[in-house]
Amino acid sequence: MTNRDEKHIEINSKMSINESLENLSEFVVILDFKGSIRYANNRLLKKIGLKKDDVLEHSFFNTLISKNIEPQMREHFNDLILKKTATNKCRNELTKSDGNKIFASWFLSILKIDEKEYVMCTGVGITDEFKAEENNILFTNVIERSLEAIIIVSLDSKILEWNDGAEKLLGFNRNEMIGKSFFEIIPKGKIDETKQCIEILHQNKYHNFQSVRLTKDNQIINVAISANLITDTNGKPIAISSFLRDMGDFLKQEDELKYHVAVLEDKNRALTILEKFVVSRELKMLELKNEILNLKRALAKETDPNTE
Repeated sequence: MTNRDEKHIEINSKMSINESLENLSEFVVILDFKGSIRYANNRLLKKIGLKKDDVLEHSFFNTLISKNIEPQMREHFNDLILKKTATNKCRNELTKSDGNKIFASWFLSILKIDEKEYVMCTGVGITDEFKAEENNILFTNVIERSLEAIIIVSLDSKILEWNDGAEKLLGFNRNEMIGKSFFEIIPKGKIDETKQCIEILHQNKYHNFQSVRLTKDNQIINVAISANLITDTNGKPIAISSFLRDMGDFLKQEDELKYHVAVLEDKNRALTILEKFVVSRELKMLELKNEILNLKRALAKETDPNTE
């Protein structure tokens, strides 16, 4: 038996719980107080695509823990050894042998075997549902904090999400609008147009257009709308998202621009007329000079017939 085998036989032979650890649905790693891996169950090794020789005697922190949480894990590890109290769970990203990543949540506790203490790390794989929940939280935070007005509507026209930007633009707060009909902010004369836009949206998945919306104080404002059809993983439509932008300032700027263009055009016409007048006057002055010159020549010829 090699020295390497002797270092691990201490756990593998003396642990009557070895078989139980292999049958657990969790990842299990056992460390000595220096942080070296003394045992790793097959479930973990199979998941990350490594063999026992790839991890045994290696540092747990350098082999299985991502750098971003290594300081936190080391702190928990040291506290556990000093205080002998179990730690809170720490989320970690594991890199598989093929380069892909999986996520796990680790829990550290003291394990005593034949009067000798070890640190047992149990890890639970974070499921796709859990990651989806985190993504949903992130998505919700992005929507709520966006400066742009964002409204998400169900297929039966009920408002599902109403962010701060929508409140700022239209005046209604989130509690007032969640569950209400989307058509409450559509002027009566634009309901048919909105229904047509929804039909286009179902065909093209997105639709950009300009329209008007009603505010809380019953004002009608011009808005630019970018609408998208939200689908599930199977491509089935489940909701509609609308990004609204106030066109009021833009239209004011457009009107001001049109006014300035009109003023410039008027000035240009005036300059053209003035230029024609000046040119015409110059031509008349030139003609007058020529007439005076011809008259002088005629008078001189009458006085002296020999004058050229």
